[in-house]
Amino acid sequence: PTAHADRLEHSRLLAWTLAGLGLATWVLMARRQGLNRLDPDLLNFGMLFVGLALHGSVGAYGRAVETAARGCGGIILQFPFYAGIMGLLAGTGLLAVLSQWMVGVGAGALPAASFYGAGLINLFVPSGGGQWTVQGPILMDAALASGVDPARLVLALAYGDQWTNLLQPFWALPLLAITGARARDLMGYTAAVLILVQGVFVAALYVGW
Repeated sequence: PTAHADRLEHSRLLAWTLAGLGLATWVLMARRQGLNRLDPDLLNFGMLFVGLALHGSVGAYGRAVETAARGCGGIILQFPFYAGIMGLLAGTGLLAVLSQWMVGVGAGALPAASFYGAGLINLFVPSGGGQWTVQGPILMDAALASGVDPARLVLALAYGDQWTNLLQPFWALPLLAITGARARDLMGYTAAVLILVQGVFVAALYVGW
């Protein structure tokens, strides 16, 4: 797996394919919006893929961003892609399908289903605010339709978000930058904690409600 990851990281084909798709999308959006109405989002979007094309590989681009913004380069580079994933999840209707499924599981199982669903979606949209934007309205609709206290589902989303943050410890990025450690050095420990604490989170959604 490491060898495959290294090849992808240094692949010019991958970098130029992603850059080409991104820049083609930028052209379509700029034509639709008009060059005289460009906003910071569209400018940043274009510069992101121009930078990728010029550096020639994902690995080189990532190292350049990290050098330029040490300690927060990962956040600067990755979160635009997370925003894109969030848009895909919302725009394709996938989250609406999940909402219907949640209503179908019944009021008793809904808090637990919301918790595990939030944990899964957090792997693709690891921003708390972004996740609430796409999943919050769905959970509120499911709560009202099932007669479940909306506060329980708000907590279910928050717990699920924090639960799978153990698999992608962005909270540790400043610590990793200071210590020189790598995320993979923490993953074994945080994955073990993830398995152990899920019962505590689920119990908190049922005890006392």
